[in-house]
Amino acid sequence: MPCVNTRAFFSKTGRAKYISAIDLNNCVLRAVRRSRLPVWKTEGFNPHTYVAFVLPLSLGQEGEREAMDFRLLEDIPYGEVAERLNGALPPDIRVTEVSAPIHKNADIISAEYRIETDIDAKKLAEFTALDEILVEKKPKKVAQHWI
Repeated sequence: MPCVNTRAFFSKTGRAKYISAIDLNNCVLRAVRRSRLPVWKTEGFNPHTYVAFVLPLSLGQEGEREAMDFRLLEDIPYGEVAERLNGALPPDIRVTEVSAPIHKNADIISAEYRIETDIDAKKLAEFTALDEILVEKKPKKVAQHWI
């Protein structure tokens, strides 16, 4: 049975920006199961649905055009795929477009980002004009000394 490689673009805004990459993966996998889309599963003793995210954002970042790849076992119209996924996803995660991938996800090496901030433009220009920016790194765990 031929598989149809599929790329879905989605937005992750509002409260969903606080979903970690791992939790986003779990959320999408649950939505795929609830949508009853015929998605390809890995083979073996414990098959699981395979979904790959292309350049996922860090926690706390909103995304207007995030991407995920998966394979369908049937040729389903892209509009129907988006509709079924949106019916199963939380309100702050919306599939905006579904299409065939042009490039493999491993071949995508860059992305374009837009940063919006309420920082004073003059202070931002002064900061970015600095020759070096020193950052103090604090360890997560302090070493314990046993006597």
